Order: sequence, then C-alpha cells, then structure tokens
Amino acid sequence: MKTITSEDNNIIEIKKSKFIAYIYNVSTEKQCIQYLNALNIEHKDARHITYAYVLCSPAYEKCSDDGEPSGTAGKPILDCIKRNDLTNVMIAVVRYFGGVKLGAGGLTRAYSNSAKEVIDRVSTKELQKQFIAKITVKLDNKYLIENNNNIQITNVNYDKISDKIIEYTIQCVSNKDLIDWLRNICLEVEVLEDSIWN
Repeated sequence: MKTITSEDNNIIEIKKSKFIAYIYNVSTEKQCIQYLNALNIEHKDARHITYAYVLCSPAYEKCSDDGEPSGTAGKPILDCIKRNDLTNVMIAVVRYFGGVKLGAGGLTRAYSNSAKEVIDRVSTKELQKQFIAKITVKLDNKYLIENNNNIQITNVNYDKISDKIIEYTIQCVSNKDLIDWLRNICLEVEVLEDSIWN
C-alpha cells in the first residue's frame, strides 16, 4: 500500500470540455470535504466537480459523479486510485462543459485518464503498518529503547522513576521480531493501537 508525498493538478481537454484533476494527500473525511468546499468556491462556474477518495485508518472509500451519468466519473476515478494501490488520497476532477456530449464511454475514459495523468505527476511512498504501545521498562534498559532506531518515542512518563522504572509511549513498525524483543526487555507492553499506516 502506498500514499502520495506531493500534491498536484493536471488539465486535459476533450472536444472542448476541460477536465482539471487535483490530487490531495488526506487522512480524514473532514479534510476531503474541506478540499471539495474550496474547489466549489474556486470553480463555481464548473458544470461538475466529481471525486473519489480512499482512506486507510479507518478503511473507507467514497466517490461521486456530481450529476454526470451514474458510474461514468466517480467510479473510474476510484478504480484508478485502487489500481495504483494508493490510500489516504483524494482525486477531484473539475469539468467545464465544452458543448459537445461525450457519451458514457467517452466520459468514463476522460475521468479515468484525468485521474491516471495526475497520479503520474506525483511521487509516492510505501506505507508500513505500525502500532502504538505503552511500555514500562527498568531504568537499566531505558537506553535500549531510546537508542533503537525502529522505535519512535512519543511520550515519556517519569512518575515511577523512584521505583527505578520508566514508562514510554512508542510508535513502531509492526514487526514480529521487534515485538518479541520489546516483550523480552519490558516489564509491561500494552498495545494501544495496532493498525496505523505510516
């Protein structure tokens, strides 16, 4: 599974209709709605603003034809996102009608090509499944945690330091060897979330 590391837009023209595709990195439905609201303001004279998005945590997808014939716009965009194994991505395609009807097949190709071309313009990265955990370790082992490059410490709790133990909240890649290692050196490992993609 991949996500995009940059955002871009692209314009194609077919029989005088202009298709402007925008690609965004998103992680929540609220962000998608904000982008769509901004596009509706920027392109208030456009005939259609169609879109699709795929989110990974929690897993969710949505698409809209925005008045185009059913299945000719949102679904081709969504299929293109999924075919490229992308997540946390939204593509919106703004259409300015040029006066010539394209037919269902022509619309499907136009929206699919718009999505494909804007995806080709951006860079991507592989996502890794990660987990967040609260761990408790003896003070003697604190440097093992702090010096492990596979562990990102997000919080440190010194409240129990008088008992010669320290509590961390960490985020790291879901890797069996790493989890086994943590269970061996920690007094306690409490997984708080186990399906984060980063």
